[in-house]
Amino acid sequence: MNITNKTKDYIKQDLNHLVATTFPNQKVKPRFAKSFYYVLGWLLLAIWIIGVIVSAIILSALNNIHSWTTPIIIYFITGFLFIGASIFLFSFYRRNKNYLMNIMNNLNWLKYYEFAFKHDYNPEVTFNNMKPGFDLKPIPSAPQLQRNKTVFHTMAESVAFANPRVFNRNDDLVFNLEFKNQLLSLGTLTQERDALALDVAVAVATRMLTDFNKQDCFMYLTYQLAKETGVSGRVIPNQGKLEQYLSRHKNDQLESSEFEKIFDVYSNDPVLVRKLLTPKVMVNLIDLANKYHRLVPMIIENNEVTLLLSENAINNKLGLTKLNYGDDLDKIAKNISDKIATDLFTLNYGLEWLAAYGLVD
Repeated sequence: MNITNKTKDYIKQDLNHLVATTFPNQKVKPRFAKSFYYVLGWLLLAIWIIGVIVSAIILSALNNIHSWTTPIIIYFITGFLFIGASIFLFSFYRRNKNYLMNIMNNLNWLKYYEFAFKHDYNPEVTFNNMKPGFDLKPIPSAPQLQRNKTVFHTMAESVAFANPRVFNRNDDLVFNLEFKNQLLSLGTLTQERDALALDVAVAVATRMLTDFNKQDCFMYLTYQLAKETGVSGRVIPNQGKLEQYLSRHKNDQLESSEFEKIFDVYSNDPVLVRKLLTPKVMVNLIDLANKYHRLVPMIIENNEVTLLLSENAINNKLGLTKLNYGDDLDKIAKNISDKIATDLFTLNYGLEWLAAYGLVD
């Protein structure tokens, strides 16, 4: 998804205003900063080559001087020039980098999201806040994908299986919104498998087989339906006959054999779930699975819905907390614009699956 020039111009203007008011006496040379690595590499290489050539000429001119200290002194001077130039250029670059990072640390980037939602996004979506926490929390039994497995477990089953801690980190940011006057949240939760909580023997085996204190990051979309459904169930990728048997849950039988090849459905009331998963909804889900070449599990508890959009979202968290500072103000503005566009695309992706499940009036 692309954001409009209006939002991009707003970000640039705000950055320039921030620089003028917060750092009035500091200057950055963007042309040098942009090509720093190229300039540094070529300049140092040129210094070294010139030093070697000059050394060769001097040694040739002093050919009849048989002092062993002469070449050592010459190469020492050449190396000194090389190191001195490197230190000078690096310190200059470091000042520019610190300046740009200070700008990033002083950004009130939340207002950029507010502006983008207001001017670039669906008018049916109202931006409430963006913070490390869900206003509408994921359903406790939301499906999670165990690492290196193809089987989806409920969160309760995962706790019994791997003893994880599920928590919000400071960079687990969440869009808390209203969509068609109903609460909607989109964001990440981090799950940490703490091997120290296990006994010594199991801890040693765990260290040998897997990473210690491994963290997994899950991207959830939660939505509050306008009407109560009375349904408690989940739709997950097909687990195969053996896993269905081992799970000790009865898979609901629906009217589409093609749908049942790629999805498993478990619920408290097969009659009610068929009213949700109509033939049209099943066709929509199949089409969307073919479009994105992946499946999004869904769990519903009466009038609350949770979608697991990604089981590996560690590098796709919302917000600008991990944004590259950029080489200059234009690059910073572009990085901010691109990240906002990416986050809005993620929201679009979640809403597309929500609509495919037939859960949006």
